[in-house]
Amino acid sequence: MIAAILFASAALLGVNPACPPLTPQNVFIAWASNDATCSIGSPAPCIAGVPVQFIPVGFGYDFSCSVHTFAWDFGDGFKDSNKNAVHAFSSPGAYVVTLTIAAPSGSVVLREPIVIDPHRAPRRRSVQH
Repeated sequence: MIAAILFASAALLGVNPACPPLTPQNVFIAWASNDATCSIGSPAPCIAGVPVQFIPVGFGYDFSCSVHTFAWDFGDGFKDSNKNAVHAFSSPGAYVVTLTIAAPSGSVVLREPIVIDPHRAPRRRSVQH
């Protein structure tokens, strides 16, 4: 009886009782540039002007178990509210991308550092005659 009451109360609040708590241990930010020159865990910096895709990833957490809101802050004045975000940093530097994920059961703030190098000039091939 108590379980049924808790389940009904959770349903009224929009909380799925089967949804685990949202914590920094069960979600993280994954990212990679569109040109595949940089990604999370890679020592290569990203290039200014090249779009980088950012996505929240569950590690033992399922985003479909509840309604979530997403607030991205790229550390350079730009923000996004989509679950998956794409951003091109216009200036070189070290940034911290912050993602705030909110669910009926609570919220979590994730931070991910990213290094952006200046635009690279295209390589010219030397022609031997």
